[in-house]
Amino acid sequence: MLTRRTLLQSTLLSCASLAGIAACQSAASFRLGVHPWIGYESFYLAEELGKLPSQVKLVHYSNNTEKLQPMLTGQLDAGAFTLDEVIQLQSQGIDLTLVALLNISSGADVVLVKPNTKPPFIHAEQRIAYEANQVGQLMLDLLLNHVGLKRDQVRLYPIPVGESQIEAWQQGKVDVVITFEPTASKLKRLGAQIAYTSRDFPQRIFDVLAVRTDRLRQHHETIKNLVKQHFIMLQRLQDQPDDSLYRIASRQKISYEEAKLALHGVILPSLNRNHQLLGDKQGAFQQSIAHVFDLLNQHQHNALPDNLRRLDYTTAYLPSLTL
Repeated sequence: MLTRRTLLQSTLLSCASLAGIAACQSAASFRLGVHPWIGYESFYLAEELGKLPSQVKLVHYSNNTEKLQPMLTGQLDAGAFTLDEVIQLQSQGIDLTLVALLNISSGADVVLVKPNTKPPFIHAEQRIAYEANQVGQLMLDLLLNHVGLKRDQVRLYPIPVGESQIEAWQQGKVDVVITFEPTASKLKRLGAQIAYTSRDFPQRIFDVLAVRTDRLRQHHETIKNLVKQHFIMLQRLQDQPDDSLYRIASRQKISYEEAKLALHGVILPSLNRNHQLLGDKQGAFQQSIAHVFDLLNQHQHNALPDNLRRLDYTTAYLPSLTL
């Protein structure tokens, strides 16, 4: 599997600056940043099966955080991000356009606690691990609002999802972990129990395909073909579930049953649902954006610009419903 380091090395040899990197990469291919998450498996499956458009290059990262800086500097043309990540990126001066809704978390994002912890599970002074500035932060805010606590009433440990969270749990450094698959299954094997999931906070955690707005015109047809393959892979998940799930399990190093459970924790919006949500500028998706914006705004030292409430999203890159 290609790593971030190997993907960048060849480009660095021919481009002497970040501006040069962006120009060279943009001209050669359409670079899409992804990391292991059940809701992004359509792209991994397309890559594995040789179905990605020839211009599309997946750039693999180990977690959400690693994708943000390359997106800001132009090393990526697009990325699979959560809504809160998109808002944070835009607040730093990058214009993004949302061209597809990839998934809605409905149980896959979880809050894990120690064995035999009793409801309401979360208490003052507990040590909570979460991935800062990403969906973990959104889950943290939703969780604390749900149990009636404020941030200064708990002890927060910003720890990236993955082996770092597992190590902190094993060493007894945290009482609560906010995470997602495949880390969630690995922690459950170590005795962690689920306290809450994103199903307790419906229609709040969206993952989207976000493209740098300044790359749209150059890569118009490539983006359309990429989005089309996303929906073809969703259909494959329905038509060939066993093969697809075994591939997912092997890639994420979890069992078949764990992969199946993880898939049940996300809603994968159909093409029709994408047209409905992205085509209605006053509807449910816009309301979710406003809610996420308000949550993020509560914890900013400087208030986010109000115009970020209205992210740019479009149906222009979706396949026609008649196809």
